[in-house]
Amino acid sequence: MLDYGTFYEFREGNNIVPLEGVECGRVYAMLITSINGLWRYEIGDTVEFTSTAPYRIRFAGRTRQYINVFGEELIVDNADRALLDACSKTGAVVAEYTVAPCYMSLRERGAHEWVVEFEREPADPERFAGALDEALRRVNSDYDAKRRTTLERQRIHTVGRGYFLRWMRARGKNKVPRLMNDRRVIEDVLAFGREAEA
Repeated sequence: MLDYGTFYEFREGNNIVPLEGVECGRVYAMLITSINGLWRYEIGDTVEFTSTAPYRIRFAGRTRQYINVFGEELIVDNADRALLDACSKTGAVVAEYTVAPCYMSLRERGAHEWVVEFEREPADPERFAGALDEALRRVNSDYDAKRRTTLERQRIHTVGRGYFLRWMRARGKNKVPRLMNDRRVIEDVLAFGREAEA
């Protein structure tokens, strides 16, 4: 796709580099620019380069799906990798999930709140939560640093099979937002369960 008259650039924070300036192992937001330079568009995907000769990328997530309320810079790729690790250690299988921040108060530190739908639940939910926390700390050094100061361990709510599918149908959605930097989605997901019970 490099020979179609599109100029590719990659953004890491505020730093924008051309294709020849990328480094392996770093996550970039992908930008496309017209060949005449009149417009630039951020397509919303984040990618990680696994090779630069030849160029090979791996999809890492979406630019709008992240949590960075406390400086933890958690992206979907981090959450997916941590879940995979926690599942492999506990025998669980996750079907869907969404995560949002729990804001700090005068009495407690902040945290991440997870709503998880399992295909196969872990035999020991506490062990799963611990394994998830350990994996998140391992795959994201910023999250690890904040866990030592600002963040408590994540809070996990489990929902029954098919819950997210019913929520998506009721809300006219086709995908579960994985990470949100505010509480709008998670509040709606949790409220949906209360509505169904009423």
